[in-house]
Amino acid sequence: MAKTELDVGPSARFLVFPILIALALAFIGYAILQGAPQHFSLISISASGSASAVPTQASIYLYLNGTGSTAAIAQSNLSSASTALNTTLSPFLEGNESNIQTQSYSLYPASNCTPAYYPYPTTTTICPSSNKFYVATETILVTLPSVSSVDSALSRISRIKGISIGSVSAKLSAQQQSGLQQQALSTAITNATNQADALANGRQVVVQNITVQNGYIFYPNAGVFSGASIAANQTFFTGQATVTKNIYVVFSMH
Repeated sequence: MAKTELDVGPSARFLVFPILIALALAFIGYAILQGAPQHFSLISISASGSASAVPTQASIYLYLNGTGSTAAIAQSNLSSASTALNTTLSPFLEGNESNIQTQSYSLYPASNCTPAYYPYPTTTTICPSSNKFYVATETILVTLPSVSSVDSALSRISRIKGISIGSVSAKLSAQQQSGLQQQALSTAITNATNQADALANGRQVVVQNITVQNGYIFYPNAGVFSGASIAANQTFFTGQATVTKNIYVVFSMH
């Protein structure tokens, strides 16, 4: 008995292959997805951290003044005060003369005439003498490498003619600042991770991106000191300086 073959025709045969290809691709895609990590969601956290230490250095603002009947004499008197200051501070600078920095300088003509407003409303000028003179001024910032030498340094500076002491404040060294910034950043990251863990409900969190937004340094007490306080040999520095870091962290949850 002869066999009967069913001829499906060319159009039907061409439909079979796309279906087989689609099924194969679907199977491969499913296998890839099964092996790929699943990123369900992202968590964004803002956090901060801080670190503190007692400053090892000190900053002193000084005002130098020189007067004279001519500009040259005023400048010469200012130079004498500056030279005396450099000599006085040399033992405290640990060989680094760049710790003495000029912040501003001026040279101008002046007089000892002052306005008087009595009897009101008549305005007159009081001039004890008719001599005019010149004034040379300089503002200097001194960084003392060791905060423990402040009392001794101020005591010696106060004896120099033409110099007045402005303000004294504690200062972190560059090494201290670098170390505290790293500690503050590490603490901020830990705080952000703890917050992310609490929100993840047991799922694993992985850092995707960290943005450091800003940071601050808070110094301990500082003030303006008179000759009386210098004579009393007071200690001017109390407390610790604090460095903070604020960050923004994006975590993925797995």
